[in-house]
Amino acid sequence: MNCRKSTIQNYECQVTHNGISFDACLAKELFSLWDMGIITTGCCCGNHIDCDKNMSYIGVDEKFIQKMKDLDYIIRVNITDKSREDSFIPKTIRNNNEVLKKRREFKNAKQ
Repeated sequence: MNCRKSTIQNYECQVTHNGISFDACLAKELFSLWDMGIITTGCCCGNHIDCDKNMSYIGVDEKFIQKMKDLDYIIRVNITDKSREDSFIPKTIRNNNEVLKKRREFKNAKQ
């Protein structure tokens, strides 16, 4: 499955595990969080062809906000309620963006 070829809300890259559906590219990260006992409330990888990467998030139950911060997750600002801190930028996406940025910088430096 390739989320970059899917469109948001069409679920082409969605998988289901134990009755919970999510974007396939977040599977390893979600499994890791669940293994630590963190309860997630929703997610989106933001990799869809009609989606802004700034939409990627993993939502957690408020009891786990501090744990996510302790794990070095960055808060995804909620545009409708800036006081909320229960959504985080997935490290999967954050790391992919950092790798792509470094590749571009390297390529530009060689030119």
